[in-house]
Amino acid sequence: MGRKPRIDLENQIYHVICRGNNGEYIFNEDSDKKLYMDIVKRFKKKYDFMIFAYCIMDNHAHFIIYRRKDPLSKFMKVIQQTFTQHMNKKYSRQGHIFQGRFKSIPCKEDEYLLQLLYYIHSNPVRAEFEEGVNYKWSSHLIYSRGIKGSIVDTDFIYAMFSDDFKDGLKKYNKYMGTKRNIKSNFLKNYRLDQEIIEEKLEDGLKTKNDVNLEDIISLVCQEYGENNPDVINKKGRLKYISMRKAVVKIATENDNIDIKMLCQRLGISYSTISRIRGSYTEIDELCEEVIKKVREKL
Repeated sequence: MGRKPRIDLENQIYHVICRGNNGEYIFNEDSDKKLYMDIVKRFKKKYDFMIFAYCIMDNHAHFIIYRRKDPLSKFMKVIQQTFTQHMNKKYSRQGHIFQGRFKSIPCKEDEYLLQLLYYIHSNPVRAEFEEGVNYKWSSHLIYSRGIKGSIVDTDFIYAMFSDDFKDGLKKYNKYMGTKRNIKSNFLKNYRLDQEIIEEKLEDGLKTKNDVNLEDIISLVCQEYGENNPDVINKKGRLKYISMRKAVVKIATENDNIDIKMLCQRLGISYSTISRIRGSYTEIDELCEEVIKKVREKL
């Protein structure tokens, strides 16, 4: 039996894991880790993806990647191949460095994203590295110090904590500073739920047509008695806020709709979308009814 095809959809967050061949070291020294991250940075400029977190250990590496237009398999393959070529030349060796294909797990639910972030940033703690969570080859230091302009796209994670950057930074550090029993509980439930998510994504690949954001907006506006879809950007009235909530709920169920594009079109922040999507904000009865009707029409 052939190996299972990889789930690789646009506008999807993935937990990507790369392991050393036969459990061996991928990175023998810090210069190898620097080389790897330099290669990742180079191809991040070429391909359309975002990095929300990373941790480069000795024999494996973790990433949280937001895959946009370019296939995950395309840019990860070229990153791994380029690094392997450099390492084989440097150490006068041949053969594979990485263990087969990298592993990619869809992270569809917001409730897992912060737990996954904590799990990845805590890898050096579990490995009993001297630096602990302040390990230099992890994105934790970028987040904890509020560093801008790095390889990591931090805005999305900060916005999950707060609309305000300084408040988001403070809450991130508080979150990471709280000891959590993530490994046993999180990984078991995470893997089980991701199997369900993958099944849903596979079904979606077979049966769901791409849904256009403007179609969603038009249908929502019509249900609210509005013929002009541009009213979705109006501020102030509860009606327009409710309309935007309906659009966010429906749009984030469709993997072809880019979150950044959704933010720009509705004029709202990442954190607002995250709160609506994760049911952290109240949805009124009319909004629920509109969501139900529009889903049926799409």
